[in-house]
Amino acid sequence: MVPAPRGSAAGSGLRAIAVDGKALRGSRTHVTGHVTLLAAMDHTGRVLAQCQVADKSHEIPAFRPLLDSVDLTDTVITADALHTQHAHGAYLRERGAHYIAQVKANHPLHRGELRLDALEGRPEGWASVAPERASPGRR
Repeated sequence: MVPAPRGSAAGSGLRAIAVDGKALRGSRTHVTGHVTLLAAMDHTGRVLAQCQVADKSHEIPAFRPLLDSVDLTDTVITADALHTQHAHGAYLRERGAHYIAQVKANHPLHRGELRLDALEGRPEGWASVAPERASPGRR
């Protein structure tokens, strides 16, 4: 069996894109906080889009503008649990993308109360996965 090429979800025909934010080390000064960048990259390591997160803000409002310039047709988006937002899921589905939503055990809603309406139209064979296990040293 030939392995799926890097950058595609194994056997699915979907292109994988990761969205992640990073605080730049050494960018903080005595008058400003650190610079935070949000980037979308395929799993080959190629950066598809990148933007600076506004001062005194966080990654959530930057998610949609970041992906507006990226073709999301036939992609699967992965992101931190921070981006498990109803608006993000609806936006990605409108753009033709699939996504993996992470819900941590400390989420304020019980798993049965999560809003799943953004998942309408999910492909045949869609299934949920087991809850995440705590990493050593993280709670």
